[in-house]
Parts: sequence; structure tokens; C-alpha cells
Amino acid sequence: MYVNGVSQAALTNSIPLPRGYIGAGYSSSSAKIVDYMLGGVDEILLFNRALSTSEISNIYAAGSAGLVRAPEFTGTTNLGGGQVRLSLRGQTAKNFTLYSSINLSNWTSLGPLANPTGATQYIDAGAAGAPQKFYRASQP
Repeated sequence: MYVNGVSQAALTNSIPLPRGYIGAGYSSSSAKIVDYMLGGVDEILLFNRALSTSEISNIYAAGSAGLVRAPEFTGTTNLGGGQVRLSLRGQTAKNFTLYSSINLSNWTSLGPLANPTGATQYIDAGAAGAPQKFYRASQP
């Protein structure tokens, strides 16, 4: 178990995952809402695998950049000399795959781009010579 991105303890038992047991649920037999936990949970996340310590630290460090975010371009800057800087944000600790096109039909992969904190930048040094260039980003 982690608190604020730092390992605090480990449990050897498992927790059943019917979401009704995490927080409040409706009991049809008594026709009442029951608070099974008698407490509150903020930003609970469930994963289909164990995360590494560095992944958990990156998620915590990202703060409001968060995990659930579609990849998006947050800015572009013409650096001159045929170079363009792209600013992106997306899912924390998930690499981007960048693509470029001059006609929106044929896309060329620019390769993977590390994204440890949820926001990153990429400089395309091959933007010269094209009257226009389009970019797209994906994340797994």
C-alpha cells in the first residue's frame, strides 16, 4: 500500500472487487444504503497488474496531470531552421508514439517518446521543406 507515492505496508490477503464493497452500496434486503467502509476514498485506482515503485512514484508526482487523459498537444513553437517543438500531455508513465504527415493520408512514425510525468516535449528537426506538416500522437 502506498501513501502519497511512498510504500507504507503490504497485505498478503486479497480484496474482493465488487464495487459495492468500496464505499457505500444499496442493500435490497433492508432497502437501505449501507456504508461498508465507514470512511472515504479519494482517487482510487485499480490496475490489471502490479505497478513498479517508479510507476507509482511517477503517478503521484504527476498530480493534476493525472492518469486518465487522452493524448493532446498543448502547444507548438517554431524554433526556426526547420525545427518545431511540440508540447504534449497524456497518461502518466505511458510513452507517446508520434506520427507526422504532409497530406493527412500517409503517416510516418517519428518513434516513441518517453512520458514519465504526464507532460513532455518533442523537437521535430525535419519540418523544413514541407509547406505544411500535421502531427498526431497515440498512447497504448
